[in-house]
Amino acid sequence: MKRSVLIRCFLLGLGAVAVRAFGGEPASAPAAVAHRVKESELTTITLTPEAETHLGIELVSAERKRMSRVRRVPGEVMVPPGRSIVVSAPVAGVVSVSAASQPTLTGGERVARGQGLLRLQPGEGRDGNTFVPADRISLARARADLVAAQVEAEGQLGQARVRVEAAEIRRKRADELRQQGAGAQRAFDDAQAEFELASTQRAAAQGRLDALRQILATLESDGQSAIVIESPLDGYLRALHAVPGEVVAAGAPLFEVAALDPIWVRVPVYVGDLSAFAATDSARVCGVGGEDESAARLATRLSIPGSADARAATVDLHFEVANADAELRPGQRVLIEMLSSQTTDSVVVPHSAILVDIHGGSWVYELVGPHKFTRRRVDVRDVIGREAVLARGLPAGARVVTSGAAELFGTEFGVGK
Repeated sequence: MKRSVLIRCFLLGLGAVAVRAFGGEPASAPAAVAHRVKESELTTITLTPEAETHLGIELVSAERKRMSRVRRVPGEVMVPPGRSIVVSAPVAGVVSVSAASQPTLTGGERVARGQGLLRLQPGEGRDGNTFVPADRISLARARADLVAAQVEAEGQLGQARVRVEAAEIRRKRADELRQQGAGAQRAFDDAQAEFELASTQRAAAQGRLDALRQILATLESDGQSAIVIESPLDGYLRALHAVPGEVVAAGAPLFEVAALDPIWVRVPVYVGDLSAFAATDSARVCGVGGEDESAARLATRLSIPGSADARAATVDLHFEVANADAELRPGQRVLIEMLSSQTTDSVVVPHSAILVDIHGGSWVYELVGPHKFTRRRVDVRDVIGREAVLARGLPAGARVVTSGAAELFGTEFGVGK
């Protein structure tokens, strides 16, 4: 009897628990969220046809394309070879400022080729007295050194001319093969780059020879006349090693001039990734501070023998960048954006359709109905030219706003037209 009573009590308790769990009083939740709004259910903007025309709304369909991946690697700005020259004193003497230059010379000043920067009075000290006979011997030795340097410069100029002629022949041959369809564009570009590099070396050799001839002519006409030290090329005064009034010895450096337009960027690339950039002929140079897209510069890859670092297992690629404003300085660290040979199937929209909020989020406005637009969050993977490659957030075929997206954003938050 007692056993049956205990069984009935147990069954009644179990039923009460089941009723409470499945149909009775609800259990208290650990958190409650009021007025929850999902990101997929954001505000829908409905415009009248007149308002849509007034805002200048233009639509483009998102497309699915095979796009190359953009690789970003660090690079270092450098002066091209032969475009930075240290000018030394041909003889011992006292330094003064040339009449053609400013009262004082400062580093970073822009100079022109042939512009007189300093004057060197040989055989005269700071007090106007002549040097001792030992200094006269040094003057004669310096003259002999100049003659030897002139002979060497003439030989270098002859070699540079031969290289230019050979590069010109290879360039013409590559151009003819390309026009006949038997040669690749890459072969012509390599020949063109080799010709330009040889021409630059010839110009540098010619300038050095002209400077030596002018100095020798001045010394032979009057050993005691002042020598005007001119800039050997157009560029910037990178360093000033002697100041007016200083007595310098023969061969002492006076100043350094560097031509910064165009300028080169050296990019060390891991040898395991070198094959991914084999077809890269151009790139973009960006600052490390993440400035806007308009500040990026186009760069052209140079086909020159590169250097390598065995310890870091890297190979150097070189790019040429226009630098008329001299914003890129030697030694500056930059980021290089290069297209790799790897491609992926991605959704692409015009870059003008992307809006960025104050928190860095990327959005687009999608057409969801007649004159109805909804803001969608997207993840931009790469920006290639005028196209934005999306990683997620938008299906192919979706109609997005390209012109008038900013006006829709202002309309949604109450600051539009």
